[in-house]
Amino acid sequence: MKNINNDTEFLVEENNLIPSFTLLEEHGYSIVKGEELLVLKGNSSYSVKINKFQSHYSVINVGEEVALDIIGK
Repeated sequence: MKNINNDTEFLVEENNLIPSFTLLEEHGYSIVKGEELLVLKGNSSYSVKINKFQSHYSVINVGEEVALDIIGK
């Protein structure tokens, strides 16, 4: 997993989403899978977008609010 855009986007190999899920869980987020991926913390929910990038990578966009919480700013 590599940070590629100001801590809001992470590049992962193929569909190896486990490291990003672990990072979110370590910061108190619960993961809800549905039509789109949601993470929950307290009474708030946030959308997490996962996009294919080339043929062997995915880009996970956690959004600015979650990213700021994760990096502690």
